[in-house]
Amino acid sequence: MNRRRFLAVAGLSATAATTAGCSTVGGRTELGVDEERLDDEGSERHLYFRDGDERVAVLSLDQMNAQAEPTDSFRFRLHIQHGSGAGEPEREGVVERFRFDLRAPPASVNPPAEIYLQAPGGGRWPDFTFEEVEDLWTRIEADDTREVGSGTMTLSLLVDPVGVPADEVGVRASVDLAEQGFDGSSYRLEATTRFEPVVESA
Repeated sequence: MNRRRFLAVAGLSATAATTAGCSTVGGRTELGVDEERLDDEGSERHLYFRDGDERVAVLSLDQMNAQAEPTDSFRFRLHIQHGSGAGEPEREGVVERFRFDLRAPPASVNPPAEIYLQAPGGGRWPDFTFEEVEDLWTRIEADDTREVGSGTMTLSLLVDPVGVPADEVGVRASVDLAEQGFDGSSYRLEATTRFEPVVESA
């Protein structure tokens, strides 16, 4: 049975971090998470990637609605923004490929929560890999995303616990990003983190 399906529902819109540092893989500079911040009372987690003093990108994990109970489903968004985001001159960049693995909770519970993906809008997307991989992680992957990868990129999901509280969402991310221009740099962003969903106070 295919447990990972695209979601067509109106109303949805499109804990350890990796050690920051640089290495080179296939002509790309590999960056880990330089800084990790919580925002909006814990419903947002922002992972910052920097090359020296330059902010290259931010990967945001965004819980779109709080759970009334730990076993309730909730909307969840992955958002990639590249550049400094500080209003200063910056290079135009483009996301060339991405891979996200998700599991809620990230270990030991079988079966984990169902993960649904809303078919994204905003341009002509390439074919997705959307499948279950080892240890019941859900993989979302796409190559050749240059046509839709400029500016920002957002994937909208629904996390639906299967009778067991989804007290953490494990996320493993790998994103290839290229700056435009003759002397633009190419990066691979790597991150592993855990997100704790917000439950409404009684």
